[in-house]
Amino acid sequence: AFSTDGKVIASGSGDNKIILWDSQRWTRLRTLEGHKGAVYCIAFDPKGKMFASGSEDKKIILWNTADGSQIETLADEKDVVFSVAFSPAGDRIASGYGAVYSDLHVSLLPQDKNVIVWSVREKKRLMTLKGHRNAVVGVSFSPDGKLLASAGDNQVIVWDAETGTLIRSLKGHEGNIAGLDFS
Repeated sequence: AFSTDGKVIASGSGDNKIILWDSQRWTRLRTLEGHKGAVYCIAFDPKGKMFASGSEDKKIILWNTADGSQIETLADEKDVVFSVAFSPAGDRIASGYGAVYSDLHVSLLPQDKNVIVWSVREKKRLMTLKGHRNAVVGVSFSPDGKLLASAGDNQVIVWDAETGTLIRSLKGHEGNIAGLDFS
């Protein structure tokens, strides 16, 4: 993921680490350790002051972009964190969960998987959105923050970001969706 100002790139890996890169000099800034499983997703907040990482260890870690220190850990789900996204205001984080069966592969077994919306300030769960039958591999807020889309199984679900009401299920893919984003 690129930081909001484009100066930092954060990458996560199966080695459980995050590397912050300087996108001007193309050099490593620092290596961050804190997860105990593969890092699947990273997203910067709109101000670029912090970023969130999600992992196979079932945790979301909030990090300080400037010094790489851990700010907080969000963890109360039993599944792997496959996707994270900050709302445009930076006050909420959406996260998508699923299961891994072996060697970093998404489980293809049918099961209910959730989208969790967290309060950044209060560091607590605001709501749980249910509707996917498999891992939620993508979450994205609309630019105005009113909608939240999630991708899992063979559908995209569009939610009201404030109430969690399911607005529409978009179906058309024959295979599992691998990601999504709002323009």
